[in-house]
Amino acid sequence: MLPSVLRVFVGAGFYFALLHELLELAGVPRKPRSLEQHNAQRSAAESGTTPSSSSLHARVFSSGEVAVRTFAASALARTLAISMLSPISVVKTRLEFKRWAKPQSQSGAQKAAPQPYQAGGTIVRELRSIVRAEGVRGLFVGVVPTVMRDAPFSGTYYLVYDALKQALVRQPPGQGAPGTLNG
Repeated sequence: MLPSVLRVFVGAGFYFALLHELLELAGVPRKPRSLEQHNAQRSAAESGTTPSSSSLHARVFSSGEVAVRTFAASALARTLAISMLSPISVVKTRLEFKRWAKPQSQSGAQKAAPQPYQAGGTIVRELRSIVRAEGVRGLFVGVVPTVMRDAPFSGTYYLVYDALKQALVRQPPGQGAPGTLNG
């Protein structure tokens, strides 16, 4: 359980810290517009002085560039977090496999399953074992498929989350999004 806890909490910390820095580096605005700015833009759009902002997409993103930068920052943050935490993921997977695998003896009779790993060095022993048997490269087995799965998901997930958050923040008082409480 310890490798899972390390991977999840440390991974989330790395991801969000990296995401924050990458969004700032990419110049993506992080503060939602104020209600006054929103109303001014809406009035200008209704009077025809700016392009219509009636669609959700137009209201959420001032330009496609912000969306692309947001997606890229999130995908890159996930890629970096996966790469940094790969050794913990590999150790976690190996320890889980060893815990539940039922090794066969020479005669073919099943041995008892290995005992769950003990705190106090088993993680380090497994790291050493992997490095001894496979080299440092063994700690990064599966990184490419994991990045190919997780980076596009993270980019899309954060982009949609950010868009919905901004759309909900821009609602005038008393006119919350459907399914929200107004008070």
